[in-house]
Amino acid sequence: MDGMKRGIRPLALIPQKHYKRNETKMTDILDYIPFGSKNAVGRTYLVAATGIDDRTIREMIRKASTPEHPVVSNSKGYFQPSYQDFDVVQSYYRQESARRRSVWKNCETIRAWLDAHRDEELAQMSIEDCMGG
Repeated sequence: MDGMKRGIRPLALIPQKHYKRNETKMTDILDYIPFGSKNAVGRTYLVAATGIDDRTIREMIRKASTPEHPVVSNSKGYFQPSYQDFDVVQSYYRQESARRRSVWKNCETIRAWLDAHRDEELAQMSIEDCMGG
């Protein structure tokens, strides 16, 4: 599918060097992510198909996913949902929402520990203090 028909989002694009002609082109990650959960592709495929490293692929997917063009993942990989994927997308939403709550709770626990121990950290002597420095 031609990216211009969808309205390319600049944040989903990164420059790629085309070594044969020494020119720069832009890659729209959505051009590599198919429609339908049955056609999902993994990041290994996306890295091989685009020549872009895994970390950048993850960032591109995050930036490319919009309400108009969401990117969903399942055990098979990434896909753009079709109308037949409603139940799959709903399940993905519940899973991600639960993950968000779990991460938030863990962050709150860590924040409470940091708050409780902040005074102890500030009150500790440094080695320089012990040596008279």
